[in-house]
Amino acid sequence: MLCAWAALVGAACVQGYPAKPIRVVVSIAAGGTGDMLGRFVADRLTDAFKQQVVVENRAGANGIIGVETVVNSPPDGYTLFLHPQATSRSIRAPTAPNSLSIPNAISRPWR
Repeated sequence: MLCAWAALVGAACVQGYPAKPIRVVVSIAAGGTGDMLGRFVADRLTDAFKQQVVVENRAGANGIIGVETVVNSPPDGYTLFLHPQATSRSIRAPTAPNSLSIPNAISRPWR
């Protein structure tokens, strides 16, 4: 997962991205291991992008609230999603029109 974020950093810097702050939606409560990982990655992305990266915890419903937040955000690349692998199999593909990018944001594809 961190490799995918590193690839994002490399590709995005070439294109002049980002022009505004980036939001990382973490689908678990603040203070847990996943939250600490999200804040660690956000700190590194802030250094790499020279742009603020903000962690937003959207816990509840086994990650579905976080997924809905990402699905309902504009598909402009300024909202990233972090979800622990242990619960990602319980999330089903959302039915929103721009939901095609969500499986790539989750660390493992569902089956």
